[in-house]
Amino acid sequence: MELKSIKQMNITVLFPAPLNHLLISIQELIKDLNKDNQDQDKTTLLDAPGLKVLTYPKRAKDIVYEQNRLLINDREFENLEKSPIFDYLDKGFKQIKQDRKSIAAYGFNFDVIAKSIKKRDLLGQQILRVVKGVADEVQEQGAKVIFTRKGTRFDLQLTPLGSKDELLIHLNTHYSKNELPETKVLKKEAQSDFEEFKKLIDRL
Repeated sequence: MELKSIKQMNITVLFPAPLNHLLISIQELIKDLNKDNQDQDKTTLLDAPGLKVLTYPKRAKDIVYEQNRLLINDREFENLEKSPIFDYLDKGFKQIKQDRKSIAAYGFNFDVIAKSIKKRDLLGQQILRVVKGVADEVQEQGAKVIFTRKGTRFDLQLTPLGSKDELLIHLNTHYSKNELPETKVLKKEAQSDFEEFKKLIDRL
């Protein structure tokens, strides 16, 4: 398969206990992320029990505080050199008032669209044909593989799109570490994982 486009990248940090949302100041976070650009600085906010979501519609960025997770989404991700996602992570993490050595795990998520250049049964078409013979409607189809490499857990998922021969391919990499590395290390890990992701797509 060949990579056609990148949909988004995400960094997720998992904590061993629920976050104290009362300590999180969205207004301080907005100040930290201010660009002095009225259009780029527009935000939307969702605040509910156990959930705070700060979204920058024009920047296509989200900072999400869940019960025990922090998620940073870049929906305009092109490459790691251009993405400010690690700056958003540092400023978002600062609001938790917690040490970087007291996390449960962290990881990266990548979503891309790829096009098949060879005719292959990547999604178990034989199984699908059998199911269609007895089903009124097929509501979801795809393939999923979970594997480990050098102590890192990889979750690879393939989902068909409406366009012929195109798939949405998702990769999650999970690091079971209790310390969130500094930006330089995170960038290196994310770049390595994304390069591995591209190699996997090439081999499909």
